[in-house]
Amino acid sequence: MTLPLLFRPLRGALGAATAWLALAASGFLAPVAAQENPHGPLPGDLDCAACHTPAGWAPLRPDLQFTHGGLRGFELTGAHAEATCASCHLDLRFDGPTVSAADCGGCHVDVHDGQLLNDCASCHDTDSFRDVDGSLVHALTALPLDGAHLEVPCEGCHADEGRGLYTGLDPDCAACHRNAFESAETVDHVAAGYPTDCTQCHTALGWSDAPLFDHLAASDGFGLLGAHREVQCASCHVVPGMAPIFDAAGPDDCVACHQVDFDREHPGSDFSTDCTICHTVDEWSVTDFDHDLTGFDLLGAHAPLDCGDCHTNGHRGLWFDTPADEQDCVVCHQADYDEEHAGTGFPLECASCHTVDDWEDAEFDHGDTNFPLVGRHADEDCTICHGPGGTLVVPRPSGPQDCVSCHQADYDDEHAGSGFPTNCLDCHDQNDWDDATIDHPAMANGFELLGRHAQAECASCHTTPDFGLHWAAPSGQNDCVVCHQTDYDGEHAGTGFPLDCASCHAETTWEGATFDHGDTGFPLRGAHDAADCATCHADGGTLVVPQPTGPDDCVSCHQTDYDGEHAGSGFPSSCLDCHTETTWEGATFDHATTGFPLRGAHDAADCATCHGDGGTLVVPQPSGPDDCVSCHQTDYDGEHAGTSIPTSCLDCHSETTWEGATFDHASTGFPLVGAHDAADCATCHGDGGTLVVPQPSGPDDCVTCHQLEYDGEHGGSGLPTTCLDCHSQTTWEGATFDHGTTGFALVGAHDAAQCASCHVIPGYALHTGTPSFQDDCVACHQTDYDGEHAGSGYPNTCLVCHDQTAWDNSSFDHDAQYFPIFSGKHRTEWGNQCSTCHTDPLDYAVFTCIDCHEHRQSKADDQHKDESGYAWDSAACYSCHANGRSE
Repeated sequence: MTLPLLFRPLRGALGAATAWLALAASGFLAPVAAQENPHGPLPGDLDCAACHTPAGWAPLRPDLQFTHGGLRGFELTGAHAEATCASCHLDLRFDGPTVSAADCGGCHVDVHDGQLLNDCASCHDTDSFRDVDGSLVHALTALPLDGAHLEVPCEGCHADEGRGLYTGLDPDCAACHRNAFESAETVDHVAAGYPTDCTQCHTALGWSDAPLFDHLAASDGFGLLGAHREVQCASCHVVPGMAPIFDAAGPDDCVACHQVDFDREHPGSDFSTDCTICHTVDEWSVTDFDHDLTGFDLLGAHAPLDCGDCHTNGHRGLWFDTPADEQDCVVCHQADYDEEHAGTGFPLECASCHTVDDWEDAEFDHGDTNFPLVGRHADEDCTICHGPGGTLVVPRPSGPQDCVSCHQADYDDEHAGSGFPTNCLDCHDQNDWDDATIDHPAMANGFELLGRHAQAECASCHTTPDFGLHWAAPSGQNDCVVCHQTDYDGEHAGTGFPLDCASCHAETTWEGATFDHGDTGFPLRGAHDAADCATCHADGGTLVVPQPTGPDDCVSCHQTDYDGEHAGSGFPSSCLDCHTETTWEGATFDHATTGFPLRGAHDAADCATCHGDGGTLVVPQPSGPDDCVSCHQTDYDGEHAGTSIPTSCLDCHSETTWEGATFDHASTGFPLVGAHDAADCATCHGDGGTLVVPQPSGPDDCVTCHQLEYDGEHGGSGLPTTCLDCHSQTTWEGATFDHGTTGFALVGAHDAAQCASCHVIPGYALHTGTPSFQDDCVACHQTDYDGEHAGSGYPNTCLVCHDQTAWDNSSFDHDAQYFPIFSGKHRTEWGNQCSTCHTDPLDYAVFTCIDCHEHRQSKADDQHKDESGYAWDSAACYSCHANGRSE
């Protein structure tokens, strides 16, 4: 039959598809029955194009668009990711085998035959089964590996019995190392009676050393310290028996071993044989002898001397007499003393001037002569006052203050006839004779030089050289006018100012004199302090204004100012109640004294708003600061007339502005919460505040106002009218209902389902039967059960295999409940098809063993000829071989 041109094959995949559609549309092709997915049930959203291409079913896409972990719950890692699908899936059905990632034994034979942990991942990984960290494995045994043990291969200790079986070993060292213990050459361990617990002396890092050997315990108290640690055992012990060569009484009995050393170093010295007094166990050549034990401590320059500098051979005899003590220097240094100080009378106690560190730069305390050297004396050369042998070449002073004995010529040159005392230090100091200071109060009857007086030349007041005064002597420190009468007459004649100049002037300068006006009883403050004296005073200090009675008597001088501003106002004449002494402008009046403090907008209002001339009120007199309505009756009537809102305006309004008033709706017994708070008042209230909705009984009585909404949504449902059980006051949308209160909590896919999936809206009657308890799935899913499992004998407890999130991907543990088909020898024999063993698809209680094993019946009969009850029957096979093994 020839097809019309319209149905001739078109080139390419698009042409083939177009032709196929055309044939189907023309009715030429009969409908083809839907085919079952050859891969078994897969997730509904997994499209064929995830693996296949339009070019053909094979080959597959190079980049498969699915994850094995998401599809089967088994993430492919390591070598699993490189394995072909056919390695695990023996046919095109991919719904088996059902094996978890942790169930290695489901696919892999346990080569250790149960010797080790069942969890293969504790030692192996999916990258390589042979790459095993032996130290981690062994850490779980009685012998964790460390040191040289880490380098030994497993076969070095364990006899491999094939298939990964390992012979258990005794973890005791001697079990492996007894030959080494018994044949030790350096030390005969057997003869020495050493224990076979090698770890008491050795470590796993190496057997050649024994760092853990406790010599202290083994030698009954002789610990190896310092240089003893480096000594070979044979130096002190007979090898290999380890008998001691010396017989030391204890760790401090050095001479028992070192008698030869002592005799060579200290013959005839009478030194103690307790070597540790001078030597240490670290090094014998470095000694530390405490010379202080001889009664003569080596200090300063004595310390670095060689013993032979003072001692004869044997280090006990001295080259000279024994000093009486550490201060007896002259016993050794007589020649030095004679060379330096012969005939001077200096004491023989060298340490009084010299130190043990250095004989040079000796220090002599001249104070011991009753004349300490201070100031310039300390810097002078000794020969200025002393000749050879220390003889004075100047008169001997009677003491350190007797300057004139040596300096008489200086005194006569400077102070002859002045009557000044010869006690030079009253004015001079010992550092410099120039810039002498004189105690003027002591010399001038108490007149101290202060301020400008201190800077004046002596000749300004005194004649020379006898230092007589140019004028009469002042009677005291403040008797200024004796010297400054001319200055006073020029400035203050006839003013009546006192002659006590210091009351206004300072001793530093006469200019800038200060007068304390407070002494007049009227201190100058504020603008008064800045005013010129001539504003109130004429020449001579006479007042040109009325005399005020005190510093607060403003009106005496300012009567004209008061009359101009406040005449007839009744304001008090105590100006300072409102004004300040700095400026009259910006006066402040405490309105609170009237009983009505100004707050908020009142404080910013102009006085004329409420007061006329003279302060008379132009508004009604309020009874108090909160009596708003007395002045604002008109405002109240315009806004709230007939509303029954109280006239206590401040309950809602503020004193700053009447706009933006706030009303506490909770005071009505119905607080505004959520969407109510944002609603306009007119939504519920008409003019005057009258409700235009029913009066609710309380804040949770929603249905009184929202009955229509309830009827529209829930009429006939039997849901309670306590709306807030599900809805919120912010919005009615997004209501939440605790389905668990019905005895059936929504879990898994139930939680995401629409209410209409199970309930008839709006009555909320159930489409299906009512489940009798939470896990009563079949009450609603009887049809699903019948479609999938009718006649299978499966229980109707769905959750045994399915979960509540999705019915697909059900899990059934055949190995645990019945017969091992995912492990053991049957793992790959049934082809992942239930029908291989269950021949009746309507009754899974029917199974067969002999359909696979029938070709071996003769062999089976022969093997079971001695078995009671044997029959070539599947039920009989299963009764004995329920674990799937032959034995």
